[in-house]
Formats: sequence, structure tokens, C-alpha cells
Amino acid sequence: MPLKYKIKELQSKAIEVAMDGIALLDENGVYCFLNESHVKLFGYEKAEELIGKTWDVIYPDYEIDRLKSLIFPELIKNKKWSGETLGIRKDGVLVNQEITLTALDDGGLICVCRIIDDRKKMEEALKIFTERLSTVINSIDNGILLETYDRKVVMANSKLCDFFEINAEPSSLIGGCCKQSLEYTKTLTKHPKKFLKDIDSCIQNGVSVINDIVIMKNGKCLERDFIPIKIGDKFNGYLWVYKDITIQKQLILTMEEKLKTQFELSSMKSSFIKLITHELRNPQAMVLSNLNLFYNRWETHMKDIPEFSTGLKFLQGEIQGMSKMINTLINYENILSRGALLKTEIYCKNFVSNFLNYHYSIFIHSNKFAIDESIGEEKILVDLDLFETALRNLIENSLKYSISNSLIEISIGINKNSLLFIKVKNKVRNDINLNQDMLGVSFYRGNYNQSEGYGLGLNIAKQIIQNHCGELSYSSEKSIFISEIKMPIII
Repeated sequence: MPLKYKIKELQSKAIEVAMDGIALLDENGVYCFLNESHVKLFGYEKAEELIGKTWDVIYPDYEIDRLKSLIFPELIKNKKWSGETLGIRKDGVLVNQEITLTALDDGGLICVCRIIDDRKKMEEALKIFTERLSTVINSIDNGILLETYDRKVVMANSKLCDFFEINAEPSSLIGGCCKQSLEYTKTLTKHPKKFLKDIDSCIQNGVSVINDIVIMKNGKCLERDFIPIKIGDKFNGYLWVYKDITIQKQLILTMEEKLKTQFELSSMKSSFIKLITHELRNPQAMVLSNLNLFYNRWETHMKDIPEFSTGLKFLQGEIQGMSKMINTLINYENILSRGALLKTEIYCKNFVSNFLNYHYSIFIHSNKFAIDESIGEEKILVDLDLFETALRNLIENSLKYSISNSLIEISIGINKNSLLFIKVKNKVRNDINLNQDMLGVSFYRGNYNQSEGYGLGLNIAKQIIQNHCGELSYSSEKSIFISEIKMPIII
């Protein structure tokens, strides 16, 4: 057999066995040839069922109108058309198809098609998921920016647009270049060069950074978290989270003024107490001693003058009351701390995990914590608000001073003395110099070069745990810092 005939035979065979449906139509739109795939795609058994019929037999009426009014004019003009159409099977079931039409010089037509129902379902599912995710992100009170590894916007929310005065819908930012956007965004910040430098540093280092502060020209103060996204060992993108902490900053400044005033008042109180101790207590003790001596010496004669005896007892009571008042004044801080605790029984099992998931979910998702929770059905009796405050102080202290890409190890269990222990272990940054003897003392900070923090967190935590008959201890070895809560369990 000559080669050219053999090639034609192979071509015919290839068309016949192709997985895509292939059909030839004459100038009147009548089927002249259909391969087996085309026949099966539309639910027919044999090609003869369609041969001699026009193409509109496999389309619903409204799709026939669309093809005639919109697609065929374009096909006549360009000789080719590709796109999606909605066909109908022999059993009446509608099918999504992707087709390519090629017009022949004699008026005939070549049609290549494939059914894309599965792809359509996946696209619809993806669309629904994207819309749901977009709804969730836009409902968050923080500014969210998700970008690709090459700095293209994948997703943003309305809050981000509000923070950076972007007068556009978040969806219109998708696909935009983040580097170009920063040229505008930096002008809104109080320190543009630092703003850009910090972003470049985050991306170059490729490690999570939390609690960066961005000061805006309009007076707002934003807190920024950076989370690199990895798939395997390769970076796939970056997540930026911005939070408006303007009110919190103002409250901190107010608290700072109050702490300063409180410190001054405490100093005045100490001086006043020393004055009372020296100027009142010693004379008061002498007067009381003389009254007691006088009363004991003349007790037998006072029976005849009961008014005098009553007066002496009254003076004794007044002086003793003054002594009690002085003691109360000296120990007022201890008396004020004796408020009743609103204690509640809670199960220890999963308590810390649930606490971390609720308050620090962003760090849970970025695998910042390594949690070892070996606990059964034991319970503790605590004032829940105070106990969570103490726990938050320990966690935030570890986040604040630990190396950014290091794990924070948290272990929970029952020790050999039947006490609940919650141990938090983290690697401390090199710029932190801890004085272990001062840990937990009021107004002591581990890093005085850092403006944030007032040295009260660990002291507050320590007082809360002690008020629950528990113990809070600290230890540090080289670059490792450990804080541990021990609490009595309910027997």
C-alpha cells in the first residue's frame, strides 16, 4: 500500500478512536460523519442515529437561538470559534460541553467537542468556597492581605482598604502588584522608609513576625503580623494581618500616667506611714501603758467613782482603736487584695488547648506552639477570668520575648504531688537579660530598652495564682526561659 494511502488510513483511524467527539457537517448543518466518542457523549448507540440530521438535534431551543444569533456570525467572520455550550443528550439530560468549530471553504463544518460537567462542578464548588472565604475575611475586624510568592494580591478585605484609604472594592485588588501599591501606601505612614524596610526584612528572613507597630499619619496605630506560607520546603505566599490598636495605645498611655501617679502616691503613703509610726505610735503606746498602769493601781478606789472608771476604759478603747487604724493603714494593700473570688469548677482536660485555640488561633495555625497535654478527668476550682488573665500573661510574655522562628513548648499534666502543672518553655532572644531573682517583682522588666510593657504581667500572674493557693515559679538556663503554674486539684 502506498504511503500516502497508509497515512490517510491512520488519520481516519485516529479520528475514529479519539477521546474527543469529532463530527463533520455539510453546508446545511447536516451530520455527515461522527466518531464513536461524539456519538457516546450524547447518549446515542450508533452514528446512524444522527447521520442525516441537523446539528440542532443535540441542543435545547434557547441554546440554538444563542448559537445562531451570537456564535455563527463570529464563525463566518473568523472561520473558527471556541467556547462552551449547553447540549442535550438523547435521554434529555443537559450536558456542558467545550467545542471548537472550524468552517470549511465549501460551507461545511468541523466540530470537536468534549463534555466538561465534572470541571463545571469543580469550578462551581471552587466559586462557592471562594465566596464563603471572602465573606468570612470581610467580616473580620482586622485588615487581611494574602499575596503570592512573587508579590501579587490573592485576597484582601474591606478593613484593609479602610486602614490604607483605598477607595476600591477588595476584589478589584486581586492580581495587582503589591510592590507598586506600597509606593502609595507608604505615604500614609508616619515613617515611610521604615515601613518599606520592615516589609522587605520580613520577606527576606521568611519567618513569622508578630506585633510590629505601624504609625499612620492620621494618628491611627496599627499592629501588624507577618506569616509566611510554605508548601513543603518552598514559600508559596505571604499573609499580612493588620489590627487597629489606637484605642489600646491610648489606654496604655493613660495607664502609664496612672501608674506614675500611683507610684508617687505609694511613695507619699510610705512617707506618711513612717511619719505616723514615729510621731503617733510611740506616744500612743506610752499613753496606753500609763493608762493601764493608772487603772491597775487605782482599781479598788474606782468602785466609788464609776464615771471615772468608764472614762478611763473609753480612753483605752480609743487609743487601741487608733492603734488598729494605724495597722490597717500600714497593711491596706493586703486588705484590699482579700476580695472574694468567683470560683468555678473546670475540667483540666483540653482546657489549655481550647484556651489557645480561642485566644491565639493565628499562632496555632502557624504551628508556633508544641502542646503536650497529658490530663484525665481532674478538675480545679478557679476564678475563670482571673485564671485566664494569669495564663494570658504567661503566653504573651513568651510570645513577646521568644526568638521569632522558635517553638513555644507548653506541657500540661499532674505531677507526683497531685498538683496540676502548666509549664511554658521558650527560647529567649539574645537582647533579653533576665534577673531570675527579680522575676515577678512589680515594675521589673526583662528588657528596659523596649518601650512596651510595664513589668506588671508576671507580678499580676503570680498574685492571681497565689490567691488560688497555687504557685508560680520561673527559671532560666542560658537561652531557655521556663514559667510553671502549680495548682491544687479537687479531690
